[in-house]
Amino acid sequence: LFHPEGQRPLTALGVALGVERLLGLRGGPVPPGLHTPEALIDPGYAAERMAEIGATLTGAHGDS
Repeated sequence: LFHPEGQRPLTALGVALGVERLLGLRGGPVPPGLHTPEALIDPGYAAERMAEIGATLTGAHGDS
């Protein structure tokens, strides 16, 4: 996972996606309890949003 401006935009996006999900803006209500981001946020949706902000996902050998 790479973003030309470093980690900051990816961290900000992760927080925004988490808040969006917890507020019920994306998906149904979240029940009370402890939740991990990977349990709440759809990976495909997160990857789309990462691509929108300029992040690239590469293979283990640096392949795009």
